[in-house]
Amino acid sequence: PLFGKYATEKKIGIGVISHCNTVVEPPEHVARLIRRALEYIPPERLVVTTDCGFGREGLSRRIAYYKCVALVEGTNIVRRELGVPEARVRAADPRLWFASGAD
Repeated sequence: PLFGKYATEKKIGIGVISHCNTVVEPPEHVARLIRRALEYIPPERLVVTTDCGFGREGLSRRIAYYKCVALVEGTNIVRRELGVPEARVRAADPRLWFASGAD
């Protein structure tokens, strides 16, 4: 494995969200990248993050926000598969939406 020869207890972060474009990654895409990383990195050492910050690339706050929501939703897909408690995603909870578009 990629990290097999490096005996360490350090955590390893992987970037699953791009700062280079305004396309919001689908949660399924994020989950696919996490699953691939888990082939080489134990879950307890894996940190899921963006590949860089959002501030300098001209992303609007709204796009950055949705990208962060996709990160958590994608992570939750894998957490569910592993039987690990999921993180709450308030932005994806319809009970907390200010406008539903159903009117």
